[in-house]
Amino acid sequence: MHKTKIILARTAGVGLALALVLVVCGCGGGGGGGGPQADTTAPTITGASATPTTLQPVGEDVTIQATVTDNVGVTSVTATVTPPTGSAVDVTMTKGAGDTWTGTWQTATQAKGAGAVYTIVITARDAANNTRTSSALTVTVEGPPPNP
Repeated sequence: MHKTKIILARTAGVGLALALVLVVCGCGGGGGGGGPQADTTAPTITGASATPTTLQPVGEDVTIQATVTDNVGVTSVTATVTPPTGSAVDVTMTKGAGDTWTGTWQTATQAKGAGAVYTIVITARDAANNTRTSSALTVTVEGPPPNP
């Protein structure tokens, strides 16, 4: 702040306006470089899917998959599975070929009751902690369990 006062005190007339512009804009010498820019771009999620989308009450695994990209780099991808009642479960997804991330929701401990609808939302995070969430996917539990 003292530098600004000194510059303003030593200038007069038109020079005062120029000094104000230089100080406010930060373009008063020193090479003009601004240093690295902060990463404010969130990852992009495309092709999100859950397979199968219908389950039997006995429980089967659901494969969750998405293509995730980022201008700098993706650090983590998680799928959050929310049941109609009870607590959500996070599924850690791993990077496969290219930009494909995959996870497996093991439903044996959670999928119960015919007609239950589970919601899956994928969240991607990059090194600057920018996040993006996918549109919700749904998985529905069908009919009664088979007879033993």
